[in-house]
Order: sequence, then structure tokens, then C-alpha cells
Amino acid sequence: MASVRLLYDLQAVDLELGRLGERLAQVRRRLGDEGPLVEVRRTVAEAREQLQRLRVQHRDAEMA
Repeated sequence: MASVRLLYDLQAVDLELGRLGERLAQVRRRLGDEGPLVEVRRTVAEAREQLQRLRVQHRDAEMA
């Protein structure tokens, strides 16, 4: 009967490995999907450029 128990335990471990493997694949897919971040980074870069232009305009206006 010990071999039956070992086979049962092995099957349980195998099922758990499968479940964890699928979860790991899901996490990797989410980490690899940077689509939303790309848009945010672009927006931040544009905002920084606009801020720099406004600073130059402000400085120029103070000097005038």
C-alpha cells in the first residue's frame, strides 16, 4: 500500500506543479505587457517637454 500512497502523493505534487506553472505563465504575461506603461511614459515625456518650454518662456518674460 505504500507504493499506492506514493503514487497519490506524486500525482498531487504534479498537479500542484501544473497549477503553479500556469500561474507563473500568467504573471510573466502580465509583466511582459507594457502597453499601458508605454503610453504613460510618452505622456510624462510630453508633459516634461511642455514644462521646460514654459520655464523658458517664464524666464524670458522676467528678463524682458
